[in-house]
Amino acid sequence: MKNLKNLVLSDLKLMNNAELTLLADEIRKEILKTVSKNGGHLSANLGVVELTIMLHKVFNSPKDMILFDVSHQTYAHKLLTGRYDVFDSLGKLGGITGFSKRSESIHDIYEMGHSSTSLSAALGFMEAKKSNPDLFDNIITIIGDGSLPNGVALEALTYLSSLDDKIIIIINDNSMCISQNLDGLNKSYKEIFTTLGFEYIDNIDGHNFDDLEKSFNCAKLINKKIVLHVKTIKGKGYQHASEDKIGVWHRVPPFDIETGKFLIKDSEINSLYGEKIIDYLIKNHSNNQFRVITPGMAQGCGLEKIIKEYPDHFIDVGIAEESAVIMAASLAQSNLTPIIFSYSTFFERAFGEILHDVSRVNQHVVFCVDRAGIVGGDGDTHQGIFDIGYFSLLPNMKILAPCCTKEAEQMMDFAMKCEGPVVIRYPKVSSEISYNTHFKYGKWEIIKKFEKNEPVIISYGPTILEIYERIKNINNLGLINASTIKDFDFELIDKLIRNNNEIYLLEEVLKEGSLYSLLCNKYIGSNIKIHVMCLCDTYLEVGSVLELKEKYQLTIDDLIKKIERDGHLC
Repeated sequence: MKNLKNLVLSDLKLMNNAELTLLADEIRKEILKTVSKNGGHLSANLGVVELTIMLHKVFNSPKDMILFDVSHQTYAHKLLTGRYDVFDSLGKLGGITGFSKRSESIHDIYEMGHSSTSLSAALGFMEAKKSNPDLFDNIITIIGDGSLPNGVALEALTYLSSLDDKIIIIINDNSMCISQNLDGLNKSYKEIFTTLGFEYIDNIDGHNFDDLEKSFNCAKLINKKIVLHVKTIKGKGYQHASEDKIGVWHRVPPFDIETGKFLIKDSEINSLYGEKIIDYLIKNHSNNQFRVITPGMAQGCGLEKIIKEYPDHFIDVGIAEESAVIMAASLAQSNLTPIIFSYSTFFERAFGEILHDVSRVNQHVVFCVDRAGIVGGDGDTHQGIFDIGYFSLLPNMKILAPCCTKEAEQMMDFAMKCEGPVVIRYPKVSSEISYNTHFKYGKWEIIKKFEKNEPVIISYGPTILEIYERIKNINNLGLINASTIKDFDFELIDKLIRNNNEIYLLEEVLKEGSLYSLLCNKYIGSNIKIHVMCLCDTYLEVGSVLELKEKYQLTIDDLIKKIERDGHLC
């Protein structure tokens, strides 16, 4: 038997089950080795090894189009489709992504960094096949990790029910979403799909090659739409991951394989911004009529404590961002205070509902926007560089960015009491640097004093304290914490203009829709002197946060060098 390094897809056709079992073991070892060094999505990938091997044995990719949903479960697929030699670059700058990527391989049919899109994508391919019958043979979607109950998937199923065209849908049922599966539909999948006109095969063991091969060959021969309900074990083959029921091993930092200990500082493990906000809510607002809502992000957003101590205050709607926002709007209308926790990239999916159901009618909803700014590891599908742009478009919206935990607490106090919608955006991990902030909505704080005609740096979020540590001993250079991005401090900006201060603005977002763009739009035609360092018209590739900042020249050193080049520092 060829080893994984020298394997090509055609070799799988000739391998017996004993050889496939050895291959599965080798793939799991490779996934464990790489993810333990680089970090990445572990459990879902360990769970689909046999399923992926058999997909490529029975079908002929890319002529048979295989769509993984969500495509964070494609590590085995990548190893089998020519990326063994570069697999150790997973998540690194210039390396391969943890999701399907068309530029990486012809076998990556469709890019799915967000969930539940495979069935709608399949509809497009099926329509295209009518004009070009040779475009592909079979289309196979593998949908799991809570992706199926999402509204997008259900919308596509509704349309599929009207078609007779062939499609093979594989439900990867590991009884988990990212954490525990809250999907009540899985109890009646058979009735649902047969009612919609699908053939349905269930009780398929996703780790048994005979079972998988028989079912896949059956689906290949049947000339109609069919669902294969495959049972898998999330984290299969690695005890720490397979016994995890709360999602700790869904996406992990580097770790020691033997002990299962994460190889990062304990302070970083215990300092998610969301955890700090939840602690503060419990301590100071537990008597309030609030509800914490999340679309499947309980673990990632650090919400465990509210689940444990105030379960009646917690709602997980599963991967259904749009539903979460509409539900929050009606809660607000009923005089409760809904607080939605999710990642910046996932709020993008609910923009229409944020506009129509919350902002338009000025409902009091608090959006806790996690993973804001540059995000490491996952690449262009998971960046938090767009949220200021889309939230700032909306009337009634207030946008806040805390520089530290204390300021986040002050912002939460404000958000709980104010009228209308509020955004509090922050990165994953809270800053270890603290500052005695005095947050006041619409007012910026001068962190380092300055005089007339002197340059002034403006930024927001934890970056502001990193800048302060870097420049606190530099004379004639001011620093302002722009904690309120919308609405900003008009009085202070007017003062800077009058005093001829040149502004240097550092942001981890796109220029279009940044604080810079808001200022320029407001002060068009004025003599404001403003320089900006931000991202320009781009999506970001994989890499660590620091690597990406260095590549796009957004480090504090880059900022200081720019000010020096302009002749302001000696």
